[in-house]
Amino acid sequence: MDTYQKRLVFIDSCAVNHFAGINLDPTKELHGTEFQIAFTPDLEAEYRQALAHPRVEPHIKQLLGALLERGMPSGYFGLDGPPFSGLDEGRFISPSELQSLDSIAIRPRSNKQIPKNRTDSFLITLAQTEIVVTSETQAIWNRAKDYAGLIFWNEIKTGIDQGSTLLSIFRCRIALMNANGTAQIQR
Repeated sequence: MDTYQKRLVFIDSCAVNHFAGINLDPTKELHGTEFQIAFTPDLEAEYRQALAHPRVEPHIKQLLGALLERGMPSGYFGLDGPPFSGLDEGRFISPSELQSLDSIAIRPRSNKQIPKNRTDSFLITLAQTEIVVTSETQAIWNRAKDYAGLIFWNEIKTGIDQGSTLLSIFRCRIALMNANGTAQIQR
């Protein structure tokens, strides 16, 4: 299956350690399926920052490397650079997605490369149409809790503990998104 036909899966940097903690590499489980790991420019920067950090454990760094190597850059098209994706890396943003993106306050941080909430704002918005996995509990994620594309880590862990595979969890979520038509669910 060609990449352009695949459903994109974004894994928030805060969820990577959970996958690594149970020795689950999404790039391996999703290889050859209808899903493709993807990362926004800001998510890529967060992965690279973690790779360079001396206290990040080797098994987490290994998974981060796999996500970068086997994943693809994607997000919303824009020519201004990060946080937008460039030519052939992004798609146009819909009016409802733009409204969602604009509704999240982004604040500069003096000690960080990426402003506060910018990575999350893009992932929250992408969860309207794509799979986004996070373990975040910040209040800004509450606005996306009904987006069917948003999967919290505890939902994945529960499914795995009950014998499901990551692939089956994602397939069920896509079926729900397609059947519902609004890409929203009630949690």
